[in-house]
This record gives sequence, structure tokens and C-alpha cells, in this order.
Amino acid sequence: MKSSRTPKAVAARMARAEQARQSRLTIMRAARDCYAEAGYHATSMATIAERAGVAPQTVSYHFGTKPRLTSELILATIMFELDPPPAGTREEWVGWMLAATDATELLRRFAVGGMAILSRVAVVLAALRDGAGGDEELAEQYRRHEAHRREEHRNVITWFVERGWLRPGLDPETALDLLVSIWGFEHYLAYKLERGWDDDRIAAHLHRLLVAALTDAAPLPDPDAWGVASPS
Repeated sequence: MKSSRTPKAVAARMARAEQARQSRLTIMRAARDCYAEAGYHATSMATIAERAGVAPQTVSYHFGTKPRLTSELILATIMFELDPPPAGTREEWVGWMLAATDATELLRRFAVGGMAILSRVAVVLAALRDGAGGDEELAEQYRRHEAHRREEHRNVITWFVERGWLRPGLDPETALDLLVSIWGFEHYLAYKLERGWDDDRIAAHLHRLLVAALTDAAPLPDPDAWGVASPS
């Protein structure tokens, strides 16, 4: 009886695992593109399979249902599994934010790294929200992701509280409400699709809104160009 732990067997298992991972990524990228073009309801699992170049059974094998595929797509996007991060890792971005010496700069760094996520996930979140109206499973996925997003953003407010940077009279929960509302996919898509703004302009504008809402810092000017340097 051949051992399943021989180098050749281990290498074969690793190759199969990597092939499965790449198949999942291909399917999720196809779903993202289909949602962007046609929306959630007009996109079927068969359409996603055709776009990905795989059999519909392969999509079902990896994800089961379209709501689950959409949920995993959002998480994969946030974690930069579908596309390489624009500069450094997520951990490096958090460290870069924590190294800021004032509230305005911390929020600028939040906007720089956050835009890399928001620009990728906005269309998918919109599809998830729009599809949730008639699908309880999808509605639950949307509620779960919104709750997760709120808790992720709570970290920023916690840093503000610890450093004494919140605007006087603003309690942490209200501050979190403001952050989650301003830094949302609805704002991004409105500026991007309806106004034709590029990502740098959107990030700069949302940064100014956050500074005004969360801090007592002087209002920021509205520059023609905005520095978007990120951690090296």
C-alpha cells in the first residue's frame, strides 16, 4: 500500500489544492464582473460559470448558492485575495494609520488604504443590497457584512477615543455612525458613476467630510490634486 505522505503524494495534494484555489478565484472574479455589468438579479450561476470558463456544476461545488458566492466574494475582495494590494499588506496599512500623529493625518491614511478596498467592493455590496429585498438568505448575508464592516470601523473610533481626538461632545457610537455612513459604498458609487469622479478625488472628498464630522480640526481646503502617498 502506497503511503499518502510520500513527497510525490504531498506534492500532488498541494497541486490539487492550488488548482482548486485558483478555480475559486476565477469564479469570484467572474461574478464580480457580471454583477458590475448586469446587477445581481440578472446574473445567474450559469452566467458566472460561462464567464469563468467552467461548468455550472463547478460553481455549485465550490460555493453552493449565489448568496454564499457573493458573501465570499466580498470577503476575498476585502482581504485582497482577488487583486494584489496597491501598497503593502492590510497589516502594514493598519500600522501606517497607527503611526499618524494627528487626527487629520490618521483619517487621510484611512482614506488612502480604504479606497483600495472600497473601489473594489462597492459594486458587489450594491449587488448584495439590491438582491436582498426578495431573498432572505441574501438579506442575512448583507446584514452580516454590514455588522462586520461596522465592527472593523469601530477600531478607528477606538483609536480616536484613546488619543483624545474625537470632536468635543461627540460620543463614540455617534462617531461610528458617522464614519460608517460617510465611508459607504453608496457615496462611492454616486460620485463614481453619477459624477464621473476618479478614486483620488472621491477619497479626498470623503476625507474632508470625515475630518469635519469627527474632529475639531480646521476645515480642509478643496485642492485640485491630493497627495495619496502610502506606506513604502
